[in-house]
Amino acid sequence: MKNLIIVTLALSSTFAFAVPTVKSWVNPECAAGNCEVKGMKLFTQKFNENRMAGNSMTAEIEGATKADLKKYAIIQYIKGCVFETDSKGTVKMGTREFWGYRSRPFKHVGFELDSASDRDPIYWSNANAGYDDLRGIFIPRNSYYVYANPMVTESYGSWAGKISNLKDNKIYIQDAPTPSGWDIDDTTMKVSARNASLNFKVCLHKIDDVPATVDSPATEIPGAIVCMSWDSNFTYNFATRKFDDKKDEIHQACK
Repeated sequence: MKNLIIVTLALSSTFAFAVPTVKSWVNPECAAGNCEVKGMKLFTQKFNENRMAGNSMTAEIEGATKADLKKYAIIQYIKGCVFETDSKGTVKMGTREFWGYRSRPFKHVGFELDSASDRDPIYWSNANAGYDDLRGIFIPRNSYYVYANPMVTESYGSWAGKISNLKDNKIYIQDAPTPSGWDIDDTTMKVSARNASLNFKVCLHKIDDVPATVDSPATEIPGAIVCMSWDSNFTYNFATRKFDDKKDEIHQACK
């Protein structure tokens, strides 16, 4: 598995600033000059090289003003699974931290809220959000969002709910799911593969419309302003020794 880690680092360097695919939404209400959020963009960047394949995502929220950005956030839903297999088709499900629990099966049969450590539906939410008595400031739930696009620059950091940290009227979140990869056992010389068959839905919401916690990860939060989809869905083909990009076709092991 050390080889997989090394390759991951190499690919991160190679593909960090490649030209991404971009989906855009422009708020039609802004044409009349009556809007707080101007638009949303979804940047994705696929790689399929040598021993690994996967996709990464960055979502951008653009506000009419910098002050408006504290009012909006992203909810991400995830469907699919990550599993290990061999040439005989034996399946071993992977694990992840999910909904506050460690070592949960990495398997989402239907779309579920993509949250690891807490039950706040907002992606990249700050568990310490709220009024800070010590500093006398209000910390928004999206304060972990960053002030520059991580897919195109290394110069970014958390905006921390401070307008002074913003470079313009935009904030970002990113995701780089577990990639698919293959390895060879040094003793048996048999090939095994890790397959990530994942679909995602990213939705823009007004934070005040999103509950702080929900009971079930299968909860769909109403009132989305706009939603966009993306995937990281590569399955290793033992016959061709390459990764097949399955896109929306979730693997049977995830169902």
